[in-house]
Amino acid sequence: MIKLIEEAAELGFLPDDAYCSVITAVCKTYGTGYDFARFYRGDNNTAFSVLDGNVVLWANENADLDEIKAFLGFSGYSSLKCDEKIMKALGMEVDDSAPCVEYTGDAAPKPCNFVSSCDAREIYSLLVSGGFELGNFESFCEDVILRLNKGTADFGGIYDGGLRACAFRLFNGSRGSLLGAVTTDPDFRGRGLASELVPYMANNGKPCRLFCRNEGLIDFYTSCGFTPCGRWAINYHRGNQQ
Repeated sequence: MIKLIEEAAELGFLPDDAYCSVITAVCKTYGTGYDFARFYRGDNNTAFSVLDGNVVLWANENADLDEIKAFLGFSGYSSLKCDEKIMKALGMEVDDSAPCVEYTGDAAPKPCNFVSSCDAREIYSLLVSGGFELGNFESFCEDVILRLNKGTADFGGIYDGGLRACAFRLFNGSRGSLLGAVTTDPDFRGRGLASELVPYMANNGKPCRLFCRNEGLIDFYTSCGFTPCGRWAINYHRGNQQ
C-alpha cells in the first residue's frame, strides 16, 4: 500500500539509484511538513517525491504497477519522471527520453580557476545562455539556490574574468548524487572546460549519475568517463491515461 511518509527516515530503504538520489535530496531539502512537497512509499519497492505536482518515481521489479497507476491518477500530477522501462510498463506515453549515464572514470584533478561558489545572477545567466529553461530568476533561487544553501546540491565552476563553465551536483541523495546543469559560455566552447569540470564534479565519494538532456550528449559524457545505465523518461499529465 502506498502511504504518505511523515519522517525522512522512512525512505531509508531506498537503494543507490539516480531517482532515489532525487527523492531523498528533495526530502532533505524541504522536509515533510509542506503541502507542496510530499513523499510516499509503497512497501520497500516504490517511492515518490511530489514537488509542486512534479513527480519523480522509483520502482523496482516487485512494484505493484496497478497501484502506481491508481496513485498517479489520484494525484493529478503535472509531470512524471522515471526509468523509461517503468514508464512503458505502466502503459504511459513517453513524451521525452534520453540516456542516463553513471560515472565510472578515475578521480580527476581540480581544474584551473575552479570555484565552488559564484554570484547567483551570474550562474543563472550562464545557464540561460546554454539553453536551460529556468523560469525567472526568483524561481531559480527558490529551487537550485535553496538546495545549495541546504547542502543537498553543490556548485562547481571555472571563473576567468567571468563565469565560463559550470556544473552542479543537483541532488545529493542519501546514497548517490545526480549531476546536471552543465554548460559553457558560448564564447569559450571548444577549450575543454566542461571536459575538465565534469569528471572533477562527479567524484564526491558517492556514485554519481546524470540524465543527458538529449541523445546528442551521450558521446561527450562517455568521453568524460561516464557509462550508459538506462534511460530516463518523462510524461506530461493529460487526464485519464490508458
